[in-house]
Amino acid sequence: MGKIHVLDKSVSNKIAAGEVVSRPASAVKELIENSLDAGAKSVTVEIKNGGIGYIRVTDDGSGIEEDDILTAFLPHATSKIHTAEDLYAIGTYGFRGEALASIASVSKLELITKTADAEMGVKISVEGGEYGESECVGAKTGTTITVKELFYNTPARFKFLKKDSAETAAVTDVCQKAALSRPDVSFKYMASGKEVFFTPGDGVLLNAIFAVFGKDFAKNMMPLSYENEGVKVTGYIGSAAVARPNRNMQIFFVNGRSVVSRVMSFALSESYKNQLTVGKFPAAVLNVEIANDKVDVNVHPSKTEVKFIDEKEIYDGIYWGCKNTLYEKPYVPSVTASNERTPDVKIAPEKVESVKTGNFAEPVKERVFIPSVKQETPFKPVIKEETKAEEKKTGGFTKIEPVKVADEKITYAAEPSVKYDLTPKAEIKDEKTKEELQQEMEIPKEADVRVIGQVFETYILAESDGEMLIIDQHAAHERLNYEELKKRRENNEAESQMLMIPEMVSLSPSEMAIWEDNKEFFESIGFETEAMGEKDIMVRCVPTGTEDGDIKDTVIEMLDILSDSKHDKRTFLEERAMYSVSCKSAIKANRSLSIQEQKDLVVRVLALPGINTCPHGRPLCIKLTKDKIEKEFRRI
Repeated sequence: MGKIHVLDKSVSNKIAAGEVVSRPASAVKELIENSLDAGAKSVTVEIKNGGIGYIRVTDDGSGIEEDDILTAFLPHATSKIHTAEDLYAIGTYGFRGEALASIASVSKLELITKTADAEMGVKISVEGGEYGESECVGAKTGTTITVKELFYNTPARFKFLKKDSAETAAVTDVCQKAALSRPDVSFKYMASGKEVFFTPGDGVLLNAIFAVFGKDFAKNMMPLSYENEGVKVTGYIGSAAVARPNRNMQIFFVNGRSVVSRVMSFALSESYKNQLTVGKFPAAVLNVEIANDKVDVNVHPSKTEVKFIDEKEIYDGIYWGCKNTLYEKPYVPSVTASNERTPDVKIAPEKVESVKTGNFAEPVKERVFIPSVKQETPFKPVIKEETKAEEKKTGGFTKIEPVKVADEKITYAAEPSVKYDLTPKAEIKDEKTKEELQQEMEIPKEADVRVIGQVFETYILAESDGEMLIIDQHAAHERLNYEELKKRRENNEAESQMLMIPEMVSLSPSEMAIWEDNKEFFESIGFETEAMGEKDIMVRCVPTGTEDGDIKDTVIEMLDILSDSKHDKRTFLEERAMYSVSCKSAIKANRSLSIQEQKDLVVRVLALPGINTCPHGRPLCIKLTKDKIEKEFRRI
């Protein structure tokens, strides 16, 4: 008897559902897209337990004809395409006809729908792909779909779901992108009975940004409109005030569809070169309009990945659109003078007089030390004046072309080392073993250490028992901070310092959800935080040693780490979050230390029990023996 057989319909539907609906956020995305394709002008999304237990999406769209209801739940049933050729010019959000069938096969679903010309609405229930009896009910024009107990009949899928807070954050991300993609549609999103945001649906993108991300974020956004060679880019880009330590606030759309695109993200980052400090990423809400036949959205089941026929067109559109906007409206940071607190933006001593006279003073930017990397020639934009004829031809934009510089090879050291290659090769006889090299990296524990001084305002030189020690002050202090933070947390003895003026931190809805789920962790390491409205938290206390200027970045970076859905282990994410706090509160490179500060740091570092790396794995100390140095000077 043959071994190959056709799977039962219920089994095949569950397999297909795994590709389309991998988590509650996937189901919400598919249902919202159906509402938008139905012409809805108002969409309400409600979830409980991260969407695992309950999802309801209500719209005022065209509804579903009674004769089409059962067909709508069949695999690959759709009204949006008819032939294979339609796949090459897709203009709707949905087109595969898999969403309803997939969701219904792994949940308990209820649908209520009514068309404009129908007297009554129709209600039908589907449980695990099995249809119940339909009935007539009173309803408004549109469709309401309620999904309960998602993945109740697929335990293998259910066990891979994240915590409720992580699933809520994912659903929130989907809803806010949907709201920003269609500012002409009013979106209301509620999680666990609480309204997260409500957009007006007036067609003004900035109002939608305000409703989703709040006032502080919206007021730091700059409008962008650029068109060239069939590519139109519109939306808003953020000033340095709303730059983030991650790319979470970079939101891209192609013809109104939310997408993830490396080329678009790279073009945005390149346009901000020399505009942001190292480690910061610009915020943006951008929509690229392009002919449907120039983009393929049928690449991935989630439809978030797309392929372009000409990626250079997309890159140029975003790059030049952002570049022109940035040079047209340069960011000028505001400085608020206060007798109670030093402003976040530091003013150079020689420019204090300019503050008194009302003139703008450039903020002093902290230098960032990057080891083992050759510095490239800074990017110098040259603004070219185009003739009127050229402006007309190119759509009235001004190109800003970078000066070409010779390619310079950037080399990264695999590990900190000091090379001594002055002696001819033939004379080198002693090749080091791995054990000997490891011994050279170990920190000596002798108490008799003499601190010599500081070099490059980054490294401390010390002498101990015929060896010269070179200590990285930032890495060393970071490790000390981390060990102290970990010890206090284990002993439930978190130490905090109260801020003279509490720090307000604006968060996105998804970041707010992560914070609410991690308030106890924040408290355990010394933060005292409190919700102030729906999109802001107030930081009253911070771990001892945290600098005022780093509070906002530290909180946002910690939330980004804690939201990492790739790792299930809570302790691992909390450890990484403590790395961030330790780093932000550590002595920075390029900072001058007094001889006493150097001594205190060296003594504490040398007392560490067998540790010679910072939490991120970089060495704290390397050493050179007296013999090595004398060899180089040919004394021996």
